[in-house]
Amino acid sequence: MFRFLLNSAASPDAAIAEELFDSLPLGVALQDADGRILAVNPAAVHILGVPREDLVGRLTYDPSWHAQRADGSPCPDEEHSALVALRTGKPVTGFILGVHSKADEQRWLRVTSVPVFSGRNDPAGVYSFFEDVTEGRLAERALASRIRQQQVVVELQRLALTGASQAALSTRACELCAEVLHAETAGVLVLEPDGLLHFEAGCGWSSEERSTTVPSGKEDSQSGYTLYTNDVVVADFATETRFRVHPLLKDRVRSGITAPIPGLSGPYGILGIHSAASLHFNDDDVDFMRAVAGVLGASVRQAAADAERRGTAAQLEAAHALTTAIIESSGDAVFVNDVDGRYRFLNSAAAAQIGAPIEEAVGRTAAELMPPAVADELNTVHREVVNTGERVVRQEEGWGAAGGRQFVVTRAPHHDAKGRLAGVISFARDVTEQRRLAEHLRQTQKLESIGRLAGGIAHDFNNLMTIVLGYADALESGGGPEGSAPGYITEIKRAAERAALLTRQLLAFSRQQTLRPKVLDPNWVIANMDRMLRRVIGEDIELLTRLSPEAGHVRVDPSQLEQVLLNVVINARHAMPDGGSLSIETANVELTADLLKHQPDARAGRYVLVSISDTGCGMDRETLARAFEPFFTTKGSAGTGLGLATVYGIVKQSGGEVWAYSEPGCGTSINVYLPRVDLPADTPAADSPVRPSGAERILLVEDEAPVRQLLARTLKRFGYDVTEAEDGREALAILEDRKGAFALLITDAVMPYIGGRELSERVTRTWPDIRILVISGYAGGQESDADGAISFLFLQKPFTAAALAAKVREALDSPRASGS
Repeated sequence: MFRFLLNSAASPDAAIAEELFDSLPLGVALQDADGRILAVNPAAVHILGVPREDLVGRLTYDPSWHAQRADGSPCPDEEHSALVALRTGKPVTGFILGVHSKADEQRWLRVTSVPVFSGRNDPAGVYSFFEDVTEGRLAERALASRIRQQQVVVELQRLALTGASQAALSTRACELCAEVLHAETAGVLVLEPDGLLHFEAGCGWSSEERSTTVPSGKEDSQSGYTLYTNDVVVADFATETRFRVHPLLKDRVRSGITAPIPGLSGPYGILGIHSAASLHFNDDDVDFMRAVAGVLGASVRQAAADAERRGTAAQLEAAHALTTAIIESSGDAVFVNDVDGRYRFLNSAAAAQIGAPIEEAVGRTAAELMPPAVADELNTVHREVVNTGERVVRQEEGWGAAGGRQFVVTRAPHHDAKGRLAGVISFARDVTEQRRLAEHLRQTQKLESIGRLAGGIAHDFNNLMTIVLGYADALESGGGPEGSAPGYITEIKRAAERAALLTRQLLAFSRQQTLRPKVLDPNWVIANMDRMLRRVIGEDIELLTRLSPEAGHVRVDPSQLEQVLLNVVINARHAMPDGGSLSIETANVELTADLLKHQPDARAGRYVLVSISDTGCGMDRETLARAFEPFFTTKGSAGTGLGLATVYGIVKQSGGEVWAYSEPGCGTSINVYLPRVDLPADTPAADSPVRPSGAERILLVEDEAPVRQLLARTLKRFGYDVTEAEDGREALAILEDRKGAFALLITDAVMPYIGGRELSERVTRTWPDIRILVISGYAGGQESDADGAISFLFLQKPFTAAALAAKVREALDSPRASGS
């Protein structure tokens, strides 16, 4: 095939071309002069979702593709980019084509077709290169839908301003609403004095159906319920329980949306659309129906005003009143400024926002009405719109009467009848309540998580304490067979160690653990763990590493990075009980603000990506949303629920980000992003022999008496001369009395009166030869430098006697008091 195109039966270029063909990330299809597919690359098979054998031999214009133009209309055969390239002999680029995959899923492609010549004037075939742009098309359609809804509202406003009758306006509103919301029927029902709703206009209904009346009681119909709530009502009739389904709709429609039309002194009627399909209406649809109903209501009120006025002057005044009514009914603050920034129009919402009556604001500038800082900012945005002629959308905070409220402000240029720039129109929507509700939801979810966390902690610690108390009682009572005491003590120590591990995991999740960050190469850490990770996953899981040699350095605690890798790998192993593949990759990445627009807490910048992917069972959307919650597990009694929670805490405390991607049956990827640093990797310190004993004088400061007494006995057992103090004040008094005659100060981090940090600093300033060792059971209680490094030697509780002896010896042998 490639040899044919290269016109050489044994051309070495053919093999190169074929290798390039298969490796391209774009979909590629090679077609002959008739448009028949000769070959496709793997990317094409993936994008189209059709097996290679079903593609080869198929015509580009095969009807089963259901090909569509960019506007959604059917695409004629002669317009296909491949056939155009074959016909004209010229490349066709950027062709948008809609096709249906084998799963009958519509995909949108951006296609470039390039003719191929083989020693003759006419093309021998054509290469079609294509990429999947479905997601972008869906986003474009959502945007197009909002724009179309805005256009409909503007069209109806224009129709109302030109004096169309109420019946004509209602009929057009029904047609447009049904079109925009993809419904088969629409109607405007008017509330009559008899308490029944009568059709004023509609589409999709027969004459007989439009003669039907609808009751207006709260539970009698969707329309009646809408009048009762005086708000937009969305209904799915398969599950609806708030009201009865009217016979007009029963067995005919599945979903619908209705909006009240305001009248002179009460509701005028109902605007509604319905469909036999199960339509899903979003907030934009609800706002659209409310806006259309508002236009109809404004027209009703204006029509009543028109009945009392006659003549050209009265009609002009009515038109202005209608415009004002429409603007007032929108609920948004509306400002109109001329080119120089003077206010020419404000509605009541706008006047309330700036805190000045309309008559006082008109003709004045922002500088005359607002504080200088606010006025300067508004003038800057105003000039941007005037100079560029482009619309600007910003989030702004209110001031004055609107202080503390949040607004989304849209500013756009407006022109006079001759097309000249006349000024700027601004629409400000108050989104404070919306954000308050969103924050309330976040707080509610946070409280639920805290409740689950507390329950998990209580369960695990109660189990551990049951072990400790049981064996302690047995030792105290002398129960059990002879010689069992050492075994009991061992079990108590194991329970204590498990409790300490649980505490460390919780501190990691809450980002409060003690970190000792170092500049390191993540590739080196992964390579060093290779043998251990292979033992963890077992022989039935293949481990693949793809470590980029260009991957930069990161500043993290090496042991914590190892913990992250181990926890994720263990989770992956559980997801592949029947074996599979596990890959670990590294790469340099740049996270831009645009990429992080859906991650408001993440920071843009340069990162090193460590990605761990498995081919396991994957997670559904609900499980994925809770993957990093503490004590949440899908493994039943086999899991603790702290694995990924610990990963999350370590990464976030290290200044990084961690995200999970998964689908049922498609495996899981955990992507860890660690901030990249331009520093050489730290050299691992050589181990030095530690002498666990000594005879130096130590001042021990601990406010918990049982802990202090235990530590003192332990230190004395190792040969040290120990003086005890129950708090910082007593310690300073002892130091003054003995003129600082101590080699080492051991102090708890969190104590009343004087904390461990303050005590250490005061001792260092007055007696610089005294070494400092800080101990604490809570990492948040020990003090650290601004970059997270510990400023004094630190030992975290709980610890063994051997660990205490080693750390004391390390402190005594160090050349100075600070700087671990």
